[in-house]
Amino acid sequence: MADLQDDLHTGTEAGGLDDLPVPLAAEAFPPEPYAPVSDPDDEPLSRALAVLAAHPVADGCNGLPWALRHLPWYDLELGESAVDTDVPRLRAGHVGALLWSLHLPESLDGDRAVGATLEQLDLVKTVVRAHPEGLRLAYDAGQAIDARNCGRIAVLP
Repeated sequence: MADLQDDLHTGTEAGGLDDLPVPLAAEAFPPEPYAPVSDPDDEPLSRALAVLAAHPVADGCNGLPWALRHLPWYDLELGESAVDTDVPRLRAGHVGALLWSLHLPESLDGDRAVGATLEQLDLVKTVVRAHPEGLRLAYDAGQAIDARNCGRIAVLP
C-alpha cells in the first residue's frame, strides 16, 4: 500500500487543471437568475398557493387501486366516491402527480400475489381511461409534465 502513496500528485499539479475549457453544456444552458414565485410580503396562504401553483405536489404513496378494488361504484371526477382521493380534492390540493402504490395483503403470496398485482395494474389503467378529463397515465417525468401542461393529474403506476 505504501508504494501507491508515492504516486500522489501535489496540490500545485492538481491546480494545473484550472485552465481547462468550460464544458459546452454549461455554455449552452447558463444558469437562470433566481426569480421568486411569490412576493415575500404576501400573506403566508397566498405565498403557499403561489408556490404550489408553480411546483405541484407529487403524492408518493397512494393506495387507491386497492381501495377501489372493493367498491361496487366510484366516480373520481365528481368527488362522490367512498375514498379520500378524487380529482376535485387533488386539484384543490395542487397535486400534479400520483404515484399509486400497489398494496397487497400479507396473506397473498406466490401466484396469488402476482395475479393481484396484475389486477391492480389493470385497474389503474381502467380508472385513468374512465377519467380522461382529470387523469393521464405517465411513465416518466416528461409525460408527467405533459399531463400537467394539459390540465391533467399524472398517474404513475
